[in-house]
Amino acid sequence: MLFPKNQVLHENLNTSFTQLDALLAELRSNQFTGYVQIIGWEYKGILLFDTGRIINASEDTKGQSRHGPAAAAGIAVKGREKDNAISVYRLNAEVTQLLANLFKGEPIYKDLSSDLTGLDKLVAKLQKRKAHGRD
Repeated sequence: MLFPKNQVLHENLNTSFTQLDALLAELRSNQFTGYVQIIGWEYKGILLFDTGRIINASEDTKGQSRHGPAAAAGIAVKGREKDNAISVYRLNAEVTQLLANLFKGEPIYKDLSSDLTGLDKLVAKLQKRKAHGRD
């Protein structure tokens, strides 16, 4: 998933020279809203913050994804390993909450092929069901 990079606070800090725990403590004390991204070989981790609190996390390793507290724990481990990159991006609260909630949703349909039906028909069906992305 692509995340917006509205305001860059730090970008591509090498974990060999950066203490993730100290960085996270600073973000908490400054009531940061946005996300911390850690990227490494076949790895991407995201910690979403709202006013200094981690509200969700996502971790992708070699095509496997996990979210929530387990992902946050994995990200903490990766942040202590050498030669990963840490970036910090500030976002507004509404966008941050939207991104955090994306990880909580369950797909209605999965792995649909456009060979079988057009996007316009799928959208019409969802509108008929009054799908709204909540509940």
